[in-house]
Amino acid sequence: MQAQSLQALQGALNIVPPGAVIAPGAEWQRRAVERYRRQQPDAAAALRAEIAARVGRLTGRGVDLSTVVVDEQQQAALVTIDGVQFHWDRTHLTVIRPCAHCGLGSFASPPIHDAGDLGYALSDWRPLHPDCQPFEPDDIH
Repeated sequence: MQAQSLQALQGALNIVPPGAVIAPGAEWQRRAVERYRRQQPDAAAALRAEIAARVGRLTGRGVDLSTVVVDEQQQAALVTIDGVQFHWDRTHLTVIRPCAHCGLGSFASPPIHDAGDLGYALSDWRPLHPDCQPFEPDDIH
C-alpha cells in the first residue's frame, strides 16, 4: 500500500526516481537528470578541493584530498586535521565539536573566515545542548 502511495505521489509531483524510465514527451526531464548525474563527480571534486584549500590556508597544513569525506546529498565536505573536524557547506567553513559539557552531539562553530575565527573556535567557543548547562562548584548547596 505504501509503495502505491509513493508511486502516486511521485507521479503527481513528476519526480523521477533513480533508474526510472522517463516517459516520451518528458525529454526535458531526461536531459536535466542526465546533466545532474554527469555533474555529481565534478561537484564532489569541487567540494574536496575547496575545503582542502580553505583549511590549508588557515592551518598551513596540506590536506590529502583522499581524506575529505563528501556528502553529495547535503553538498558538504568534512575533513579532520590533527583531531579537529572542519566542515564546508559551500557557504561556510566551520569547526565541528561535541557538547562541551557531556561530550555528545555535533555542533558547528560560527563561520570561520580567518585565523582569529579559528582561534576562537578552538579555544573559547563552548557548544552546549540546551539541557547541558555548566555549573560551578559554588552553585551546589
